[in-house]
Amino acid sequence: MNYTKKDIENILNKIITNEKFTIAPVGNHNIGRHLVYKIDTSSTKYIFKIYYIKGKRIREINSLKILENSNVKVPKVIKYGEYDEHEWMIIEYIEGDILDSISSRLDKENILSIFKELGEALGKVHSYRIFDYAAGWDKKIKANTKEKDQLYKSISEISGRPVFERLKQGPRSRTDRKERTLSNGEKTDIYGLVLYTLMQIKPGLEQIGYEKLRTSIKECVSGEPPSMQEISRVLDQMSKISIDDNASAPVLDWEREGQLHITDPFFSFFLKWGRFSE
Repeated sequence: MNYTKKDIENILNKIITNEKFTIAPVGNHNIGRHLVYKIDTSSTKYIFKIYYIKGKRIREINSLKILENSNVKVPKVIKYGEYDEHEWMIIEYIEGDILDSISSRLDKENILSIFKELGEALGKVHSYRIFDYAAGWDKKIKANTKEKDQLYKSISEISGRPVFERLKQGPRSRTDRKERTLSNGEKTDIYGLVLYTLMQIKPGLEQIGYEKLRTSIKECVSGEPPSMQEISRVLDQMSKISIDDNASAPVLDWEREGQLHITDPFFSFFLKWGRFSE
C-alpha cells in the first residue's frame, strides 16, 4: 500500500468536505502495519488510520465501543469506511506525547513509573471482558496465566517494538544484504538473524559470551552461519543505530573481547515477550 501524503490528503478531501485541514504522519509507517495521520482542523483534531489488512478495523471498532463503558481512557470512533478496497477510520485525537520521543529526557525512575501505569491500563483492558473470536464478549473474569502472558506481550510491543524494528532494519544505506533462512523458515538478513537469536536466548540483563552466541546463531539459521567478524560488525552497527535515534544509551553493548550485554531493561523485556514479525 504505497500512499503518499498527497494521496492521503486527496482521500480525506472526499471525507472531510466542510472545513479545511492539515495532516501529519504519527504512526510507525516503516514497519508496514497501518498508515496513521493526525488531522488538524480549525475546530478540533482527529486521527486517521488506513489499514493494510482487511478485517483489522472492525475488531478495533468493536474493542473501542466495548471499552466506552469501562474506566479506560479510549478515543471515540467518529467515522469509518473504505477507499480503493482499503478500510479506513477516523477517531478522536487524545492529547499527549509519544513516549519514544521524550524517553531520552526521562530518568529510569520516571520511565518505570510510566510503564507501571501502562501495565495497569492494559490490565484493565485485558480483564474487562474476554473476546472469543467466534461469538462475542464474555463476562468479566479474573486474569489467568494465559491472559497474563498476553498482557506481557502487549506491554512488550509498546516498550520495545520501535527500537527492535530500527535495529532489524539496520543501516538504511544498505539494501543488498545476503538473505538468511531462520530455523522457523522465515526469511531475513543478518540483522534479523542476530535479533532472532537473541529472542531465543532471552538473556535478560546478563552478559552473553562468544561461544554461547556463536552456538546459538548456528542453531537459529538454516545453512552456513555468518562469521563472527560479520556478527561483530552488525552488533557495532546496532549500538550506533540506537544512539543515532536519540536514545540516552545504546540498548546493547558489544565488547571486542567477545561479550554482549543487553543494557536496556525494556529491550530485554521485548526479547523475552515480543514477536519477531509483526
